[in-house]
Amino acid sequence: MAFLDESAVILMYHRVSSVDRDPFWLNVRPERFREQLAMLKKTADVVPLRELTPGARRVAITFDDGYADNQEVAKPLLDDAALPATFFVSSCVVEQGPGFRFWWDRVEHLLLDHASDLDISPIRVAPGLRADLRSTAGRFRALAAASRRLRVLGPFRIEQELANLATRLGAQETACRCHRVMSESQLRDLDASPIADIGGHTRSHAQLASLDAPAQRAEVALGRAVLEETLDHPIESFAYPFGGHEAFDRRSVGAARRAGFVRACTTIPRSVTRFATRYRLPRFAVRDWSGADFSLQLERWFSGLGTGPLHS
Repeated sequence: MAFLDESAVILMYHRVSSVDRDPFWLNVRPERFREQLAMLKKTADVVPLRELTPGARRVAITFDDGYADNQEVAKPLLDDAALPATFFVSSCVVEQGPGFRFWWDRVEHLLLDHASDLDISPIRVAPGLRADLRSTAGRFRALAAASRRLRVLGPFRIEQELANLATRLGAQETACRCHRVMSESQLRDLDASPIADIGGHTRSHAQLASLDAPAQRAEVALGRAVLEETLDHPIESFAYPFGGHEAFDRRSVGAARRAGFVRACTTIPRSVTRFATRYRLPRFAVRDWSGADFSLQLERWFSGLGTGPLHS
């Protein structure tokens, strides 16, 4: 298959941090990220996403969501390596301020922390889902299942479900430091860096395919508008939240195009070939691999082999 010689790879990260717990496999430790960047400098041609075209060993780096460690930890390491990256930010990060936390991180704390000492079984943890929370394994299974159930709901319904779950557990939610998102000043600082480009990621990180067409258009367009007003320049790139085949549809693609985005990324794990379209760009999720393991995985991706889609 000769076209694979002309393929490129888009990498997807979420967090670079020294967290103790990572149930959704979203985090790469700083020392591992440094190793991965060093390997990229040796073995690939890393270019900004906006300049990515199919070509031998060409790579673009992206981050999703807008966690504070993107600016605090990832940016200095990218600066040191002189490698560019695109950061897809949900505008709720700057709209709701420093106390905001993404719903999946809040569910993690409710089920893994607040439920740990309760002798209740089973309880309703999401629509149509009851779970036994009396064991560590049970709580982790409940977290994975609840997250799948909740992501298909709209933002308002998710908030209702979280409030109900906290009540059932007798818990009071608090904003933990480990899941902090960027402040407006941090976003501005990141945007000012020559290695960084900011992209859109909807307003509330909603799974677009679960919404009707007007709601999809609002999520995409308002997310872009808030970022452009905050940063005072056009935002050209977009990433579909969650990003798998079930997470976006034709209406989502139309919403991205209508909002004025030039390109849009999925989480479908494929290489970027001459057959890729601008509004369905595939990406590979990077895990907490050593430099050597990352290098092996990168070779698989360059050869056209991939891994399954992950949460984004």
